[in-house]
Amino acid sequence: MNKFNKGVASLVAVIIIVVVVLIGGGVVYYYYTTKLEQKPIACTEEAKICSDGSAVGRIGPNCEFAQCPIVADQTTDWETYTNNIAGYQIEYPPSFVAEISNCFVHKKDGQKLNDEKSLNIGDQEKISVHICYYGGIIDDFSKEDGFISTTIGGRPALKKEFEIRGGGRGWYYIQKDNSNILFIDASWAYSGIYPNTIADEQFNKRKQTIDQMLSTLKLIGNSASNCIDSDASIPNNEYTKGFVEFNGVKHWDECYGVLNHLQEYYCAWDGSNWKISEVDCPKGCSDGACIK
Repeated sequence: MNKFNKGVASLVAVIIIVVVVLIGGGVVYYYYTTKLEQKPIACTEEAKICSDGSAVGRIGPNCEFAQCPIVADQTTDWETYTNNIAGYQIEYPPSFVAEISNCFVHKKDGQKLNDEKSLNIGDQEKISVHICYYGGIIDDFSKEDGFISTTIGGRPALKKEFEIRGGGRGWYYIQKDNSNILFIDASWAYSGIYPNTIADEQFNKRKQTIDQMLSTLKLIGNSASNCIDSDASIPNNEYTKGFVEFNGVKHWDECYGVLNHLQEYYCAWDGSNWKISEVDCPKGCSDGACIK
């Protein structure tokens, strides 16, 4: 064999050796990396609460939280209530009933607010939502215990959620505009005797329905009203002589009886008429206002 043939043979032998080494190394690398990937990884026992109330834990290989289940929009078939006078819109489940009812009377700075009409949305006394509309600013309530700042309907708001006998309750003050408030009084009930697993599950679902309803709240422009209350936005307006103007006619606040009572005129909740609230004045009444 001449020298040329010997050189070619040597080169081929080297190439074969290199190829065998590369293939062997690749097999070994694949084997060990696959084994390592298949080795169980111990993740910390933590849970993330998803928007639908379910919980997911961490999974390998990087111990990241598992993906939350995709929840379809549950409000697609909901009904819509629109109040053009108060200027708001809210959606609610089709099984609920929406009706006008008396608004709860709440205290502000020790005085009672006028008893107005409100929207009541409910479902067999398990879920109840009252929405009231009246003059004022949420700063009047910001110092009360338990209230925290939030945003509802894109507007500044205060909320307070707490447990009561038989369920939960939430108070929400929303600044509709510079001088008017939407007040929402919501409650959701337990099922059966609390605590137990079934009751807790129903309680959470009902609270979730309340949250979904609040998320649909939209504030819209107020329609023109035939009624104007000159002192509706003034806190403790019984100390201010004001008037109600309805269809161009003014009705002034006035004292009556033995001058320790006040007739406070105000507009109906929908602006369709005027009403009178009788107020006791501890220090007497003078010129259409209680004496401070």
